[in-house]
Amino acid sequence: MDDLIKKLINIGLTEYEAKTYFALIKKHSFTATELSKLSQIPRTKIYSILTNLIQKGACSELPGKVRKFSAVSPETAFSRILEALEERKANINKIAEELLPFYEAEKENSDPLEYIEVIRERKSIIERIDQLELVTKHEIVAMNKPPYAVDIKKMYEENIPFDNKNLTYKYLYGLEDIENPDLMKLLDIFEKNGVEIKVCEEEIPVKFVIFDNKSVLLSLNDNIPFTNSITGMVITNSNFACLLRKTFNVYFETALSLAEYKIKLKKE
Repeated sequence: MDDLIKKLINIGLTEYEAKTYFALIKKHSFTATELSKLSQIPRTKIYSILTNLIQKGACSELPGKVRKFSAVSPETAFSRILEALEERKANINKIAEELLPFYEAEKENSDPLEYIEVIRERKSIIERIDQLELVTKHEIVAMNKPPYAVDIKKMYEENIPFDNKNLTYKYLYGLEDIENPDLMKLLDIFEKNGVEIKVCEEEIPVKFVIFDNKSVLLSLNDNIPFTNSITGMVITNSNFACLLRKTFNVYFETALSLAEYKIKLKKE
């Protein structure tokens, strides 16, 4: 019984509504007093609960001198509840679309410090990148250099697929770590997933990821001796993102493709 009550609650009924409906289906009709005793719901609340069930299409009031109530069959009642949920879902989606322009405009017009987020733990940096990628619609570009927030060897061993195949990915790596065998294996996997990889023959000054030319995640190496600690900084500002994108383009256009770099490496 408790399991069925929980299932009724999961489809949108309150606990009292679920208990009352479960009691109703046990007999053709009940008075409010009978229902109150059977469902163990206070008599002062039973009428409001029955009214709610009637409005949801799960209960009906029978004509007569004595007020009696009857359950609507589960098949009919739940189809009505489903219709109400679908209508509510459509309304939620509609209002979300209507509110989104106001949210985006507010982000652009907010105080400068409100769109700067500092992240200090590697795990948190990785989680933030995943969150930003989920809301990205068109393109992700990145300039990469060690130390990395992710475990390179673990990534290529697990061969985690790219979730969003509709995005364009462009990654640029510097020479300082490109000969790392683990990194090379990972880059080969990236290329198989459609990522355009290039190798810069000069040192990369800073590493960052740009999401749709709107948000930037900067990774800054902490100047702490004998550590590889990094600090992440998320900046949600389209002007700043476009500035870094121009910097990325300068390096990317003159860099070697991964295939070109491998050929050059063999010649050397």
